Amino acid sequence: MESVGTMTKEESIGLAEKLSGIYSELEQKKRDIRDLKDTIEKIPDHKNDRKPKMFSYYWKYLIIAPVAEVVVFFICLFLWVILMHSNIGGIAFVVFAFLCIITMPAVLFYGGVKASNAVGEANSLLATAAQSDLKKKKACTAELEIKETELAECMQKSSEYDVLVPMNMRQKAWMEKVKKTIEAGQAENFTEAIELLGKKGKSE
Repeated sequence: MESVGTMTKEESIGLAEKLSGIYSELEQKKRDIRDLKDTIEKIPDHKNDRKPKMFSYYWKYLIIAPVAEVVVFFICLFLWVILMHSNIGGIAFVVFAFLCIITMPAVLFYGGVKASNAVGEANSLLATAAQSDLKKKKACTAELEIKETELAECMQKSSEYDVLVPMNMRQKAWMEKVKKTIEAGQAENFTEAIELLGKKGKSE
């Protein structure tokens, strides 16, 4: 690195622009890493997911079955009263009695099938969500490792200029001020601009 004391005004402006880019990149990579860490932290791990239970889907059929039984019974009773004195009265009685007997078991069986299918579907959706989140977490973790490596390289590159730039001025905004100070003729080189801005910062 060329001695700052021997740098021309143009070279000092070029250094300020270069450091502005380096510090801007450094700040962006730090933001990216923070965002990735926040994203990873917010991805659910699904370890404590509650497994869907069949009863939560089946309980309503325990109510529907006796209600259906009563409705079918009264309908069959009404129809049998109408048909009891006809030629098919005996057959109607057998058919209606059969319908009354199988109504509740049929509803409960149907409910069991529906509840079983609903549980299977819920478990499938849960497994799909878990797999998707795991894949997303792995991708974010891999990206985080890359960003952290890039940050380390960027910090190594910026550390070469730490002797020239005070810690509180290692930002893009400060380098823009250094550049403007030199361009305005308030300082002849990079070091003078740093010293001038440092004094102004202390006095404010």
